[in-house]
Amino acid sequence: MKKCTQFIVLFFLLAIFSCASSKVNKYGLTRDNPFKILDSTELAKENRFYSIKKPKNWYAFVEPHGGLYYAPEKLKNQAPINFKSFVGFALKENKKNKLKNINDYVNASIKKLKKTYKNFNYQQIETKHEKYGKSIVLRFISSSWNDKNIKYKTANLYLFYKNKCYLIRYRSTLDNFDEFVPDVEKMIKSFKIKE
Repeated sequence: MKKCTQFIVLFFLLAIFSCASSKVNKYGLTRDNPFKILDSTELAKENRFYSIKKPKNWYAFVEPHGGLYYAPEKLKNQAPINFKSFVGFALKENKKNKLKNINDYVNASIKKLKKTYKNFNYQQIETKHEKYGKSIVLRFISSSWNDKNIKYKTANLYLFYKNKCYLIRYRSTLDNFDEFVPDVEKMIKSFKIKE
């Protein structure tokens, strides 16, 4: 009986603290309406750890887990539901200072990606961000989580700045990837960490 009671308590705690009931769902996102395209006022209110210059021909949207993404207007009728092309930004807290540098960060990411994707193949390119120094790009091809026939090309740009890990991800279907690279490069160049 004690185990049953513990299970019920755990179930209710999970329900209370799930993303469906948390502040990330402030836009009223539901299973039937999982994305919200943000207007300029809503976008300005999003308090994120960074700022960028969004190209005029791109729009911003949030998804159920609270992620803020940018996508080309040209694909608006296809995205964001299928994430045909998007750019996202992430901050990974360096808990307990486990990651000492950008190479540690990238190696940890590769290890995780190898668990996620079978036969994970990637290209690693060292580069330099204008403001934040050494950066590393991982490029790889993967399938959609819900449709194995859709192939994506992903370019993850990793930055390590003031003991924090930053990720800028550009993902697009194979047929759209190259078309939007110039816009993505401008966003990356304009990327500024709020300090």
